Amino acid sequence: MEITSTTEVVQDAPIFSLPLELFRKIVRHLSTDDYGNFLRTCKAFATTRPLYVEGNEEAVSAIIRYFGGFLEIAEKFQAEIIYKQHCIQVLNLANSAITDDGLATIACLFPNITHLNIQGCFDTSSAGLQHVAQLKKLHILNLTFCYKITDSGLYYVAMCASLQHLLLYGCHEITDNGLKELSTLPELRTLNIRACSKITDAGLGALKKAKNLKSLNVSGCSITLDGPNSLREALPDLCVWVG
Repeated sequence: MEITSTTEVVQDAPIFSLPLELFRKIVRHLSTDDYGNFLRTCKAFATTRPLYVEGNEEAVSAIIRYFGGFLEIAEKFQAEIIYKQHCIQVLNLANSAITDDGLATIACLFPNITHLNIQGCFDTSSAGLQHVAQLKKLHILNLTFCYKITDSGLYYVAMCASLQHLLLYGCHEITDNGLKELSTLPELRTLNIRACSKITDAGLGALKKAKNLKSLNVSGCSITLDGPNSLREALPDLCVWVG
């Protein structure tokens, strides 16, 4: 069985219009080589149809095994993931064991993601964000309680030119230098840096360049009232949460 990897052929392939149950049965009967070829073909198939993938424990476990090796997916999920991989836009992996290597695979397999939630993923560090920078359609990024994220990670986040909403609540290693990186995001509208205790009034001053910023949460930061007040003067439409 020979499967081409060209996008043109895959997009017209009738197999993607089959009922999911039938699709699953077909996949189960593929040989190891054919199964690998089929997965590589799926990687070339991309659309903009939205799909929400909820990161419950069982699904996340299956996806992580999938990242580790194409042939190690739990049988229950293998057809669903292959079948829908091309149209995933929203990926919720909150509180999972995803690592920096896992983020590299996400960027490779799911390039159309617009919303990525890795809240509470304690094994994710700044190094993994260099892969997130490849997600050119990303609008929402939730890094809440990813406490290994530092200013170097925000350098990569600032490469996501389409990013509109960024949550950094509890990322306590972030400093004023990190906010300088984020100030270059042209579409940034919402920024949550609550409990980022190393951020001061100087860092807030850098955000004056973020002309589209509309909502900012600085509760628990090391600031005075002068920082938010000065920022509001530069951005009159900005709502700042300080309490």
